[in-house]
Amino acid sequence: MFDFIKRLFKKEESESPEPIKEEEIIPETEPVKEESLLASLWTKFSDGKYDEVIKEADIIIEQNEALTKNEALKLKGLSYFRQEKYDVSEKLFTELSAESTNPSDWFNLLTSAALNRSFELSDKALEKTIEYYSEYGTENDLPIPQVFYYYMLALRDVKEYNKAFVQFEKLKDIYCKLAITDATFLYIRGVPFLRILSATERKYWSISIKMRHKSSWQNSTAGWMRRERII
Repeated sequence: MFDFIKRLFKKEESESPEPIKEEEIIPETEPVKEESLLASLWTKFSDGKYDEVIKEADIIIEQNEALTKNEALKLKGLSYFRQEKYDVSEKLFTELSAESTNPSDWFNLLTSAALNRSFELSDKALEKTIEYYSEYGTENDLPIPQVFYYYMLALRDVKEYNKAFVQFEKLKDIYCKLAITDATFLYIRGVPFLRILSATERKYWSISIKMRHKSSWQNSTAGWMRRERII
């Protein structure tokens, strides 16, 4: 369910599309349908051809058709995100989410803004993601615990550790409310399996908590992490 979001943070290999047969090539005199072009762009996006996606998405955006324009904006924003041009992807997702009630649009703004160090905007995007997921979320949208998890990782990546710990606390509270924490149980409920953190990340969390030992919350969190074998 969450493979697409995971690919935003770590590109996966995908098979190359089958070559277009000569008889299927559309003559230059025939207008290209936006829907067909969008399908082609998603394939190119999966293949990592981000510059091509950006260039061809602009063609659709210029047509100014609401449905196809929004999807083209998303593809363009995701392409810049993959190229780590977070300032550009932030602007595109700001435009896309301006009149959107789609939690995925606001999540894309959240991660771009966080990695661009626009924390006031990313916090607002988090609020909107939660609000619209509660009202309109579907099984295709990222569950809220996963939103907290990826926001935490984005904040960690820009070394905003205090802010990352706020999201970590939310995950801890979710875990503490669950009677069962095996991988299958968590996956079905859309809760990230924190034991998948790398050895380096576990070491970081452990050291950071020890440095913050004065807080009762931090003491309880450290104990919880040890019980869950996260550190």
